[in-house]
Amino acid sequence: MREKLSGLHPVLKELVLGILLFGGVVQVSLIWISSDKVLFTAGLWLGVLTSVLTVCHMYHTLDNALDMDEESAQNRIRRGHALRFFFTVVVFLGIYFLKIANLVAFFLGLLSLKFSAYMQPWIHRILTKKKKGG
Repeated sequence: MREKLSGLHPVLKELVLGILLFGGVVQVSLIWISSDKVLFTAGLWLGVLTSVLTVCHMYHTLDNALDMDEESAQNRIRRGHALRFFFTVVVFLGIYFLKIANLVAFFLGLLSLKFSAYMQPWIHRILTKKKKGG
């Protein structure tokens, strides 16, 4: 497992770390105001998992598209976007109809990807400082 993680692109690692960090912060700060803590936790972490899968698929799609000609790359990126959107909608509808999690918490988990994208430069600076021993 460690070999798989060490082979990932550093930016992808930082994005996943940011997603998990945001999920942890939301969990700790908002669990106290939730009326059903189990459904809140399930929704939040399903959203976080969806975000992690989305960012990994996005990285894989873009990495493959870079090796293609322009038209093929555009088609590949469009198909990847449609697949990620479809997957997110399916998870959303599954949560809605099966009532297995809180939809607001799921949405907050999805927002973790946005948070992570904004925080990635800071996470990168912090991690590279630690590696340098500073």
